[in-house]
Amino acid sequence: MRSLNTGFVRTLAIYLTFVLMSGCVHLVASYNSETQGELTKLSSDVLGFYQTLLEKPPTNRPYLASQKAYGDIETEMRVFYIKQSSVSKNQSSIDLTKGLLDRWEKHQKYHKESGKYPDGELIADRNDFQAIFKSLFQNEEAKKMASDSGK
Repeated sequence: MRSLNTGFVRTLAIYLTFVLMSGCVHLVASYNSETQGELTKLSSDVLGFYQTLLEKPPTNRPYLASQKAYGDIETEMRVFYIKQSSVSKNQSSIDLTKGLLDRWEKHQKYHKESGKYPDGELIADRNDFQAIFKSLFQNEEAKKMASDSGK
């Protein structure tokens, strides 16, 4: 079995480190301030939806009263997902956005089928969405930092 030339491996590692640090190779998508604005609006709409439901008594949260808001927010999520999916080197954002959409559909289905949405579940679901949005915002901040360091 042939062993690799240690000098070659060391030179290659130094070269790759230099290339990566110089910003010539981007391992993540570039930062886009428009995405940050869309994400801010989407998170505000979702968290506002939950806040509106929490302000109502648990017995006064029928699905039909929220049906339009569910549809509007789902459309906004789908558009955001499509846009994220069209950006290269953006897998982490795509995965998070897909998880966001899947979770939204799951909670909407539960509300539609059960006709209720108790406080405990609302708060837990809102917290889940907050965590996903936090991850998405952190992801965008990482893209911004990577873009800034490449300048």
